[in-house]
Amino acid sequence: MSQTLSNINTNTMVNAIQSDDIASFETAVTQSPEVLTYAFGRFPVLSLCYLYKSTAIIKKYEEKLVKVTYHNQVEEPQQAYAKFKNLAGVHLQKYTTGYVHPAEMLALLKETAYLKKKFGVLKPNESAQSNILNVYARRGRSAKIDLGNLIVADEPFSFKMRLLGIAAASVITLFIILFSVSMGVVFSSIGFGTESSPFAIYSAEQLRLAAGTNSHYILRNDIDLPDDFIIDNFVARLDGNGHTLYVGGAAPVITTLRGRVRNIHIQVRNEAIEVEGRVSFFVYTIIGGSIENATLNANATLTKSAHGAVVFGGLVLENTNGSIEHVRISGNIEIVSHYASNVAVGGIVGVNAFMGRGITRNNARVLHSQNDMHITLRAPGASAATHLVLGGIAAANSGVLQGNLNTATLTLSTTNGLADVGGIVGFALTDQLAYYGYILENGSFGHLNLTATGGAHIFSGGIVGWAHHATINRNFSLATVSVAGSPTHIHTGGIVGALVTSIQQGYWQYPYANVANNYYVIQSPYITHGVSAMYAHNMQGLPMFPDAILDTWLNLSSATESQIRDLPFFRQPLQGGNA
Repeated sequence: MSQTLSNINTNTMVNAIQSDDIASFETAVTQSPEVLTYAFGRFPVLSLCYLYKSTAIIKKYEEKLVKVTYHNQVEEPQQAYAKFKNLAGVHLQKYTTGYVHPAEMLALLKETAYLKKKFGVLKPNESAQSNILNVYARRGRSAKIDLGNLIVADEPFSFKMRLLGIAAASVITLFIILFSVSMGVVFSSIGFGTESSPFAIYSAEQLRLAAGTNSHYILRNDIDLPDDFIIDNFVARLDGNGHTLYVGGAAPVITTLRGRVRNIHIQVRNEAIEVEGRVSFFVYTIIGGSIENATLNANATLTKSAHGAVVFGGLVLENTNGSIEHVRISGNIEIVSHYASNVAVGGIVGVNAFMGRGITRNNARVLHSQNDMHITLRAPGASAATHLVLGGIAAANSGVLQGNLNTATLTLSTTNGLADVGGIVGFALTDQLAYYGYILENGSFGHLNLTATGGAHIFSGGIVGWAHHATINRNFSLATVSVAGSPTHIHTGGIVGALVTSIQQGYWQYPYANVANNYYVIQSPYITHGVSAMYAHNMQGLPMFPDAILDTWLNLSSATESQIRDLPFFRQPLQGGNA
């Protein structure tokens, strides 16, 4: 439900509704008609208008708003929740999940005459109808729904009938709670779904139910998720509270993350996993969401025994415009492809901003995260057309990678084709709008173990394997390299394995790569330059080899690891915890 819809500031919309500012509201609708589908947390636009009694907006837009059949969820305003909490009273716990239907809001507001008039137009669903009747029962008023009309008695129940009604409602409520507890799906009554007072989660089913709401939740214990447990759309704000989710590993837990997950550990149970193409242990795609202060551990062999490409990201497969911060992964992973298929493997994320999506370069971010997971990629069935990519943090990047660290060994073995291996990222690329990936202030302390036989060629770098128009600044590498097979087919740079830039031809202007102020230590005879190979394409696409490299390379062969680690841009500590 939650998604980035427009540049309309949701606070502007809320302020317009609160003050019944029809001019500001109309401006927002004109700029982006989709704002009428917003749900501010549990409050659709019409419900929020009723809550604030925005008569001018209601008069003009009510007819359109009642026709909205789906909602795009955005952040719930704290002041709206506080106002609704006071209004709902004992009914508040009915709205821990789902939306407050406009008809329910009118009932809670005691706008009975208007509700009766609009009941057939508002068309509340069965759940909303039940809640409306309960509201009136609590007030001691007889109410029923007959042929789509709401009928409410003008006079309250007698005192005796009111007591009986309250008693009956209490018995029904108690039964529902007891039944829910037995089924393991009721949320803790301690909490209001806010950041300071989140709802508690104790079970897999509660986690599934919470995923579709915009409220705040907290894990109160570890949860062992079934292998087939999948949440399609996660919009909630989840605090793992340091607890662990145990997952199978063959499929991601979350298909699309639009909310936030933080302070959580992911432990992969299975040690042998058959993969079918695109694989991640936790999240398939991040769209506008975030993962913060998370750890992951896995020790597994992933085998691809059929034709087709493989893309793997340990924590996230594809981050299109979200944020991954202070994440740390550990363990040992081996990916084996027996067919002539392309394979891309990233320790934390497979693809950070995907080529062809046109995602703004500053939106997809991996920041201050660390890979301690040793990764092996073997392709015994590779052909001359096979392309392999391996990166400690990401397989491919056209977003932002900043302040990350790789300490693990990356091993690649292939019998044919082309391979790109980087301590931080395997392949740095551009997207279709010519936004160039940023690779800034990352560090590589791991080891690159490379084997090329047959016709295979490997381009590897302490930071980037292959860079195609990228900004690569202020990174450092103490990575060591070992090679086997055909060393002449293995091209290793202290920072970049291969760099592709461009030149100006006539009125065509192609931007140059921005590679500057990077540091590396020569710790292998196979590292002789900051960039092992460099290409500049002219309009005919013919490679040219410039005499000078575009960067000022500093060979710190006498520097110690501690001196490099003390560089100012890497002093911020990682917060991922012990993975």
